[in-house]
Amino acid sequence: MTATGPDLKNPRIAWMFSAVKKGTLIESIVSDGNYETVDPAFLFSKGMFPPTYFIHGTADALVPHKLSQKAHDELVAAGRESHLVLVEGAPHGLDARMQEGDDTYRTIVKGLEFLKAHI
Repeated sequence: MTATGPDLKNPRIAWMFSAVKKGTLIESIVSDGNYETVDPAFLFSKGMFPPTYFIHGTADALVPHKLSQKAHDELVAAGRESHLVLVEGAPHGLDARMQEGDDTYRTIVKGLEFLKAHI
């Protein structure tokens, strides 16, 4: 993701955005139609989801932060360990321009420390 949007010169990124626009992304990835294998919400209820740490910008124009909020709420309701950090005003790819010591850096480090504690 560049400052002006996705790099559509990259074939992988161009394909992904094209498939999203056509509404065929998931079907092209899950050719057998068994969406439960890639649907985290299905795994939430099965008790098979690992401890999770969400970091999401509230100004994300690509993936609404409410999806992370919903997933976090569902994990907690299912008795799974989950943490959610919403970064006010941050866009998608909020870590792309972080600098060591800034607020975003500290947020990412907390998430990595959480993951490290669970491996």
